Amino acid sequence: MAEITLVDGGATILDEASKKILNKIQASTYKAPQTGLLCHFPPSWVPYAQLIRIDKPLAILYLYFPCLFGTCMAASISDPIVPPQRLMSTNLVFILGCFLVRSAGCAWNDIIDQDIDRKVSRTRNRPLARRAISTAAALTFTVVQVVIGLGLIVLLLPFPCLYYSVPSTFLTALYPFAKRFTYYPQLILGCVFSWGVIIAFPALQIDLVASSDPKALRAALLLYLSCIAWTMSYDTIYSAQDIKDDLNAAVKSPVVKHRDNTRLVLWTATGTQIILLIATGFTIDATGVPFQGMCLCTAVLLGREITSVDLGDPKDCLWWFRNGCIYTGLVIGSGFVAEYIVRLKSSTGV
Repeated sequence: MAEITLVDGGATILDEASKKILNKIQASTYKAPQTGLLCHFPPSWVPYAQLIRIDKPLAILYLYFPCLFGTCMAASISDPIVPPQRLMSTNLVFILGCFLVRSAGCAWNDIIDQDIDRKVSRTRNRPLARRAISTAAALTFTVVQVVIGLGLIVLLLPFPCLYYSVPSTFLTALYPFAKRFTYYPQLILGCVFSWGVIIAFPALQIDLVASSDPKALRAALLLYLSCIAWTMSYDTIYSAQDIKDDLNAAVKSPVVKHRDNTRLVLWTATGTQIILLIATGFTIDATGVPFQGMCLCTAVLLGREITSVDLGDPKDCLWWFRNGCIYTGLVIGSGFVAEYIVRLKSSTGV
């Protein structure tokens, strides 16, 4: 039987299931940060810092790695080859851009998902879920970050990067809704996180659409798809943390869809990633030891991750999500950097 309950000063009709959820939320106690970066912020700033996960900067790497892969590959196949100073300065811009994109994306995700977050133990103390800030304030904060990000593109990158960023902006806005209509929201997340591969080319003044050389476009698409498959793999491991809450909240994910065959999903995504990575190498004539050795090391590393992770243990899933992704990104990145160095030495005769 439903009853009328006062929530935030207003009358809301709650059924028995909703009352249980509300009681559970109200029983949970939020404690202000006493250690770490957040404890140094003024109390009024803390919710906004938490909204953009400023205390969890590691995830910025997940967004940056495809930028690194893409810029090194674009620099390697450019004629003439892109100078190291230009490559490094472009990557510094991308690092700053990744911080802004990730911050705005987290805020937007929390705006859309706040009702779901209140039902999930890992997320119920997020700022919007615990009602520490209003939706309007969070939305304003998000818009400001998007405007700053667009300004960064206009000021520090070639102008074509602006219209190359439009699809990514649309996909970022779409992602929080994905878990409501598909069991594979990681594919949309992968499209967002991997977009750095695409925008890396116009950032180094290689227009993939207008270029007369189809090799650049083929290589960019192959690497982009490889990174999407990688995101599918590591974010499926991440989503395994919330399987019980996701089932209760009717949230869709590969783990929910394939509870008894999640490793098959991981093997499929990883196999696809490695095949596409090898194909990328052949497309750009990177058939030597540095690049192909990187592909082999990546396959071994991801294989160990899939066989070792305990998908029933949230802590173990989080450990592999963090460390497995970092190690894999560093290995793939080292392969692209090594290929660039080899070609740079060849072009300069050093």
